[in-house]
Amino acid sequence: MRYGGIVVALTLAVAIVPGASKGSVTSQANARRAAFKDVIVSPSGRIGPINGRYLRMNRATQANVIKAEKRKPDWKGKVAGRSGMVATAFEYRMRISGSNKVCTRSYQFPFGTRKLSDFESDCRYLRTSAGIRVGMSAVKAEAFAGQKAEYSPDLGHQCTIEGYGIAKQSGSNWLVVWMKKYGDLSTSRYGPAVKIQLYGAHSTWWDAYA
Repeated sequence: MRYGGIVVALTLAVAIVPGASKGSVTSQANARRAAFKDVIVSPSGRIGPINGRYLRMNRATQANVIKAEKRKPDWKGKVAGRSGMVATAFEYRMRISGSNKVCTRSYQFPFGTRKLSDFESDCRYLRTSAGIRVGMSAVKAEAFAGQKAEYSPDLGHQCTIEGYGIAKQSGSNWLVVWMKKYGDLSTSRYGPAVKIQLYGAHSTWWDAYA
């Protein structure tokens, strides 16, 4: 089955937990003060360093993420699938010093495993282990990856996601660098890297749409 957009399930079908906060004054202040250092995402499932700590896809818990981020999430919600809610989602917002631009790091934890299944970020201080950085031109990103971006790359699980992406598989994980789309998706027109996303063995995409 095919689904439009290059956004994660968090933004496709999400319901806010009753009483969940979109971010307190304190958490927003923390976001503005956030220190920015390169966070490296590997197809193997390793994410970090985040404040000196590393997270592992399919292993990290919600507590591990909160400890690495050094604060509670700015937003907490639930991800909806075909048969109802399927996972908990965390979103952390960060602001570059001297700028009004906010970027995010998002995490998802399926109810079945309670372990990290999905990670995504549009922060420019994020890069893949191959050196591809958010904001990098398509030409340079493809050179670093050694492959061209594909339209709706095949990620298995009988599920494809519309958009141009450079996909790399490692075991049960898929690392995808999503590119900026220009115009009609049926033509090969795409721009720089806009988001890096890591899908684990129990990604909410597989649970919701496979």
